Amino acid sequence: MLDTKFYGTENPNHHVRNFISAMTLTGIDKDIFHLIFPWTFNKDVKRWYNAMDPWKVMNWEDLGREFLHQYSYNTDLPITLRDLELIKQEEKEGFSNYLARWRAKA
Repeated sequence: MLDTKFYGTENPNHHVRNFISAMTLTGIDKDIFHLIFPWTFNKDVKRWYNAMDPWKVMNWEDLGREFLHQYSYNTDLPITLRDLELIKQEEKEGFSNYLARWRAKA
């Protein structure tokens, strides 16, 4: 089972993708995903979930949509060519470290 908690600060798309993968690998029926998913929330995220109108989340699609909407501010912003141009090698930084930092951003 998925042993990673969602704290509200990471990318929600990654959390949903990891959750679906874990549930699929363990053979859990999609019809109960919406009942299991809240167990992956930390206490602050559970507070958001518990404050929701229960009629808004009757199935996995509803909960997934609400969750992604609530935490969409954590999604990665697209990197522009200008962003990459602005990455400069630090004065005492080795080239391989600089290149690794540039690739991580790209």
